[in-house]
Amino acid sequence: MPRARPRRIPCDCFDCRTFEVSNLQQKTIPAWKASALQEPPPKCLVFLLPGEAMQEAHKPPPPVPHLNNLAAEGCSGLLALRKLSASLEGKTQGCNQVLAHFLEVHEPAADQTQQSLAERYKGLAAGIASSDADILSVAEKAAVTRVPSICDSKSMSECQLPDAATATDNILTVFGLKRCLAAKAAALNTLPSALFESVADADEGEDDDDLDMLVLDPSSAADGAEALAWADAVVGHLCGNVDVKDSILMVLLMPVDKPLCSPCVVNGAELPPGMRRPKQSYEYLGVEEVQSQRDSCVVMAQRLKGVVRCDNVKAFTYEECSKWGAAGGILVERLLPELAFKLGRASKYGA
Repeated sequence: MPRARPRRIPCDCFDCRTFEVSNLQQKTIPAWKASALQEPPPKCLVFLLPGEAMQEAHKPPPPVPHLNNLAAEGCSGLLALRKLSASLEGKTQGCNQVLAHFLEVHEPAADQTQQSLAERYKGLAAGIASSDADILSVAEKAAVTRVPSICDSKSMSECQLPDAATATDNILTVFGLKRCLAAKAAALNTLPSALFESVADADEGEDDDDLDMLVLDPSSAADGAEALAWADAVVGHLCGNVDVKDSILMVLLMPVDKPLCSPCVVNGAELPPGMRRPKQSYEYLGVEEVQSQRDSCVVMAQRLKGVVRCDNVKAFTYEECSKWGAAGGILVERLLPELAFKLGRASKYGA
C-alpha cells in the first residue's frame, strides 16, 4: 500500500517490453506507474459533500484548494440521478438521495431482499462515518458498517467535526494503512531502506476488520461551508502523506440543483425544432430505459494516479466538470461497479 506484487503477467506488448516488472523497486520508476502495476488493490475513500455551499447566490464559494487539486489530478464528470418512485419522492434528498443511488438501495420486490455490498462485490468491506439517522438507515440496508471513530466523536454531539489530522489518522487506521506504516517504520530501523520502497513491503498481513471502502458524510455534523473546508483539509493531509497518497482512491460526490444537460442541446448549441439528441448512457440501466432527474445531478471527481485517467478539469465546480470532465454522464448507480473493479472486487465490465 502502495502495492508490491505484480498485478499482471508480462507479455510482448509495447508497454511490457519497455517497462520491466523486475525494475519496480528502482527509484527511477514513477510511483504512480508502480502503483498501477502492483498488488494489493487500493483503498477507496468517498466524500459526500453538500452542494448548497457552492451555489449560494450572494456569497462566494469557500476556498477548497485540495479538492481542486484532486479534481485536476484525476477524472471528473456529472452523474445522473434516477427519478424516484412515488413512494420515495420527498423522503430522500441531497446526500441521502445520492447515497441511496450510489449503494443501489431501492425498494426491492416483495419476493426479494436487498443484497449487501459484500454479496454483490466479492466480499467488499465498506463502512460509513455519519451522524445523520437517515444516511445511516440507507447504509444499513446495504449492510455497510458504521464507523464511529471518525464522525461520531464526543464533539459531534455539539455539531462540530473532529480536527482533520485526527480524522485522517482514524481513516488510515480503519483501512489498515496505519499498521503498515508502523511496520515499515520499525523495519527501517534495522534494515536498509532500499528494501522497503513501499509500505506493503514491510507488512504483508491484512486484518479481517480492515475496510476496503469508507464513505464520509461531514455535512451531517456541520453546515455546508464548514463541511467542505473540513473535507478539503482531510484530502490535504492524505495527499501530503507520500506513503499513502497513491494507495487511496479518493472520490468526491456533490449533489447540485443544476441540470445534467438538455435533450435539445448538443455541444452548447440548440438543435433545430423537432430534433432531439440521441439517448444517452445515463438514460439506460442495462437494457432497461430509465428516467433521470433533469433539474439536478451529482458533480463527481476521482483520483488515483496510474488507475484513474486525468482530464482537463482545473477546479471542483459544476461549470468545470460539465465543460472539461472526461467521465461524461452516467447514472450514479454505475459508479460503484466501476470503483469495485478498481478495488479488485468486481469483474471487468464495459469496453
